[in-house]
Amino acid sequence: QPAYTYSMSNIEDIFTKLDVNKYPQIKEAMKVIKKWNRDSDAKNKQASIMALIIDNLKKNLIKNGMFPAVRNTISEETLVDCIDKAQKHLIKHFGKLEVPLGDVQKLVRGDKALPVSGMPDVNIAMDLTKYKKGMFKGITGESYIEIVQFTPNGVEIESVQPYGQSNKKGAKHYDDQMELFVNHQLKKMTMNYEELMSNNEKIYHPN
Repeated sequence: QPAYTYSMSNIEDIFTKLDVNKYPQIKEAMKVIKKWNRDSDAKNKQASIMALIIDNLKKNLIKNGMFPAVRNTISEETLVDCIDKAQKHLIKHFGKLEVPLGDVQKLVRGDKALPVSGMPDVNIAMDLTKYKKGMFKGITGESYIEIVQFTPNGVEIESVQPYGQSNKKGAKHYDDQMELFVNHQLKKMTMNYEELMSNNEKIYHPN
């Protein structure tokens, strides 16, 4: 399946059209890119450079007033420059080009930072901003996820969200779903009144 992102019509050129004899400065980076299986799992060691390349390309589009316009054609020179910046970043902060994606990008809330999968325009969407020590943190992408199944035994509901149910720092549910989220797991839910009333932490009026 060719690579695609709605704002860059020719992103696939990275894999098919760049000649390392013409651009020797990205020769080592291209070796890693060619090995990438197009998966954005947190353990994938070739996904990191691609996540940074796409982030660099998006910043370039924004700088030049070309984002969020769609179907932009990126010049070879810009592709090469963004690849070069990505490889230099990985070498500077991690000492190598093949680094697990989860070492580079984190799901962050408060003092908790966990390795997280994803990159722009994939099923596990993720956009980045700078975090610390050469790492990045996810800022947009997946949010509340719910699966509802109607079975012969009734309705089965599972859900997860990136952080937790509370926005209050220090609260029990401020960050207690993060491990579930990064491990692609769900928790059981119910709409059964009796079950809700018999299994709760607190009953209160929202006003």
